[in-house]
Amino acid sequence: MRRRCALTLVELLVVMAILGVLVALLLPAVQQARAAARQTTCKNNLRQLGLATLQYCNTHQGEFPTGAHRPGDRSWIDTLQPYLQAVNEIRICTDDPHRESWREFGSTSYLLNEYLALELPDGVRKIDHLSATSKTIVAFEGSDWRNPDREWRDFQRTGFHADHVHPSQWFRANRVALGQTWGFLIFDIQPDRHQTQAHYLFADGHVQGLASQAIQTYAEAGKNFALPDKADFTAN
Repeated sequence: MRRRCALTLVELLVVMAILGVLVALLLPAVQQARAAARQTTCKNNLRQLGLATLQYCNTHQGEFPTGAHRPGDRSWIDTLQPYLQAVNEIRICTDDPHRESWREFGSTSYLLNEYLALELPDGVRKIDHLSATSKTIVAFEGSDWRNPDREWRDFQRTGFHADHVHPSQWFRANRVALGQTWGFLIFDIQPDRHQTQAHYLFADGHVQGLASQAIQTYAEAGKNFALPDKADFTAN
């Protein structure tokens, strides 16, 4: 009589335990791989926005795109449409928790530097007026504190999006003196968008990942790294 081969309950529990251990070991690696893929996508988005921005400058006498600041203004990201084939995808960071809202009503995860976008005393509107394009930040990753519902209502009322950051407000003298710079900064940008860092687009077209701790150190020291030619994170 042929014996039946079957797992006993103990053997089945052992197999399940081994499978559980293997899954526990593999899951962090899978999650890390997915996070790395999302970071790479975000970085590539900014690189393409950088190339489009340089093309925009070339066809507009060196001027950078203008940020939306008044009713009827177009978003800077929309002005790059002629230089990008898929701006509606590139405008969104895959790690942005509000990404679907931004996609729905045409906003963006990436915010323009107001020193390049607007006429400010310390601003530079033309790329050829910069001394160091590799030390000038063009775009930042927007903060999680941005409220999609509020921005959508504002857009319906005024016709423009909040599409740029306000470092001139972060580094106001009284806020630096009171140690409030970091608190105002994180309402505008998300320095830890990708775990412990975020990506920054520079005026020469390169994209750099900078640690949140480095940004906080500069902010709390009152060093306005958003000023044109001043984003030198290699300096002591």
